[in-house]
Amino acid sequence: MDQGGGFVDFQADGRSVKATAQTFGWESTPVCAVSTTLGEEIGEGTFPKSMIGAKTITVVLARHHSDEFQDIVGRGTLTLRRVT
Repeated sequence: MDQGGGFVDFQADGRSVKATAQTFGWESTPVCAVSTTLGEEIGEGTFPKSMIGAKTITVVLARHHSDEFQDIVGRGTLTLRRVT
């Protein structure tokens, strides 16, 4: 069951800001298994600190996770607009 929504975490480091987008938890019920609550990282990207205060900031988000069970590739764009 998808609960919708999510959040973005910002971390400043040196001359850039890293944005990490993540959804809220959702419930997964695989066949013959117990339901689990999961959270999913959509991706992360950076933008220069000098962009803070701009009317619009666009951040390209990317994610690649691979292990013995799954291969996840994600892409997206986060657009931040200043409200005046």
